[in-house]
Amino acid sequence: MKTYKKIIGFLAVIVGIIALVTPFTPGAGFFIFIGLNILGVHFAFLDKIESFLLKRNKKSTINTEK
Repeated sequence: MKTYKKIIGFLAVIVGIIALVTPFTPGAGFFIFIGLNILGVHFAFLDKIESFLLKRNKKSTINTEK
């Protein structure tokens, strides 16, 4: 199973790099970060972004319930 995760992570990084070069996939460069995360390379700023989005989502849910 570890081998499959490494292959998928490596392919995601390659697809992300290709997506950065091609103009047809403007938002797919995020695959680089997904692939690196699968390979075990974690970025501190992604945790901050995730917590920000969770807080924002929680606030918007509270606002819609009123």
